[in-house]
Amino acid sequence: MRTLLICIGILFYNYCYCQDFDIDGSARIQDMSLDNASDSIVVRQSDGTLAIREAATISSFRVNPKVVGSLTIGSQPRSIFVSGDYSYILDVNSNELQIIDISNPTLPEMVGSLGVGDIPTSIYVSGRYAYVIDLGSDDLKVIDISDPSSPELTGSLTIGSTPFDISVSGRYAYVVDEGSNDLKIIDVSDPSTPSLIGSLTIGPSPSKISVSGRYAYVIDDSSNDIKVIDISNASGPTLVGSMTIGSRPNSIYVSGRYAYILDQNSKDLKIIDISNHSSPSLAGSLSMGTLPLSITVSGRYAYSIDLNSGAFNIVDVSSPSAPTLVESLLLGSASRLFIAGRYAYVISEGSDDLKVIDLSGGEYTSLIAHSLEVGNMQVSNDIIAQGQLQITGGATIGAGGLNSDGDVGIAGNLTVTHGLSPSAERGFVLQNENVLNNRQRWWSFYVQSGDGDLLLYSEEGNTAKVGEFKATTGTYTATSDRRLKKNFEEVEDILDKVEDLDVYKYHMTSERSNQAKHYGLIAQDVAAYFPELVHYDEENDIYHLEYSTLGVLAVQAIKELSEKVGSQEKELVEIRRLLSELID
Repeated sequence: MRTLLICIGILFYNYCYCQDFDIDGSARIQDMSLDNASDSIVVRQSDGTLAIREAATISSFRVNPKVVGSLTIGSQPRSIFVSGDYSYILDVNSNELQIIDISNPTLPEMVGSLGVGDIPTSIYVSGRYAYVIDLGSDDLKVIDISDPSSPELTGSLTIGSTPFDISVSGRYAYVVDEGSNDLKIIDVSDPSTPSLIGSLTIGPSPSKISVSGRYAYVIDDSSNDIKVIDISNASGPTLVGSMTIGSRPNSIYVSGRYAYILDQNSKDLKIIDISNHSSPSLAGSLSMGTLPLSITVSGRYAYSIDLNSGAFNIVDVSSPSAPTLVESLLLGSASRLFIAGRYAYVISEGSDDLKVIDLSGGEYTSLIAHSLEVGNMQVSNDIIAQGQLQITGGATIGAGGLNSDGDVGIAGNLTVTHGLSPSAERGFVLQNENVLNNRQRWWSFYVQSGDGDLLLYSEEGNTAKVGEFKATTGTYTATSDRRLKKNFEEVEDILDKVEDLDVYKYHMTSERSNQAKHYGLIAQDVAAYFPELVHYDEENDIYHLEYSTLGVLAVQAIKELSEKVGSQEKELVEIRRLLSELID
């Protein structure tokens, strides 16, 4: 390699000002600000010069927030939720849900809207549905947002006199109501018919809720406390702990072992240790302006806004006992915020707009980190994990679905929510990866929306329904439509074969001798008379018997028996007639 040195200045006292500087081999830099024997990095100082710093002393990079995009959205935006490429905003003046495409953060664009009530107050998005509570109509509305340009109302439920805030986790929505002074738990597994399954009276004015794992955390702006509620039993939630926290708490966010709460009277952020759910305790606090409102935590930072000053504040909470304000950005006006990935989304009832704020502090082409702590992470391309990928919260999968080349283990419950129109393509599908004769074997299970029956489809059935289980009795009903059958044959001479079959009482080899015995037949015995009823599994060397068809054969056997008895009765009548003639 040729070395090229182009100097554009003059050489003075060992200093050289250069445009390009290429070195073939190694270079040693000395006499900057520090000469270290340990691992070091070169940093640019505030005065424009370079300095050497020990790598171990640099624990973080300062977040440098800046507004990169905005959009006028309405006169009174009240609540915001961000999911994927879209921001979902409730506007109290227009009483509508507004859907904003934020795939290009510098140019957010309104793509859809829907009138949702009189005073829509709080929104939570989970999967393909948005859940909205309304102070005017006092209800919960479930909205299908799978087509952002055309959201549709799917279902609703009247829930109380003053529903104020909502959180959704799994199949349940959790709503706090200031009118009925309670927490309501609503089953939303069927979005068209949400149903109330549990509630708990918790205080005079429960106003905000955050759900994490098996617990719900509620703040009350009258009793001025945080309440910890065990929601593991959805039909019977129980209060397990509480703590007085201030004079007017107005916002809560739970992350890990801490709850982060803003108080508008004491004008501070309080960090509450909730690791002991029965006895939460104050870990630390920080003064936060004149009217702190709306808080979100991501990684080592807590983000909040100040309603009076319009400031967007960033607080380092990596040390919960000593939170520190690290950055503040004046927005002019701000009322609610949401953090997603590297961006903050702020709505304002003053400037009536959505602002997109870039939170990135540095950009790297390549990064090797032995330990990495992040809040929200947005990945433009793929994530490749050579070890295990552990998700302690929930996981929402988009339209691409979830594919696994290995095993998938689920320690809790698995809930599959499918579409409303029954078909082989909907529901829970099991299929074999092997394609034989251009056919891939599969089964599909679908829960009918009307009566709740479990419908079964299969590839062998050519996408037609092959059977169903009745929801009320569990009875299995097989498909038996003449239009789906062909090559009919009459069946006869069944009775003699059935008479030769022996019924046994027995134990399976895996059962204990003190267990109840079963009644049944032996597959190998049946195969001698009805080979179509016996299926041999070569792979496992086991015979299986189609018991359900025995009932059909019994019908034919009864018919043959009836004919036989009828014939014998005729013969008996004839014998009696002949005897009578002889006697006479």
